[in-house]
Amino acid sequence: MAWSNFILTLAGVGAVVWFMKSDVRKSSTMVRQNLKTIRGWLEEQQASNGGAGSTLKQEPKQVPESKPKPDIKKTD
Repeated sequence: MAWSNFILTLAGVGAVVWFMKSDVRKSSTMVRQNLKTIRGWLEEQQASNGGAGSTLKQEPKQVPESKPKPDIKKTD
């Protein structure tokens, strides 16, 4: 009885490993295809916007510093 349980357990674990291995391969292939598609979309969008990266690299405008006003005390 112990040997049959051991063999069934090994068979079950082997089946799970085999199914997971094929599932991981399919998932990684699908992820690669999705990344290629998204990269293509981003390149198309950048080309249609005239290079979106150039707008992101603009430096913020400098605000001129205001000089503090001198304290003038009036004495009457």
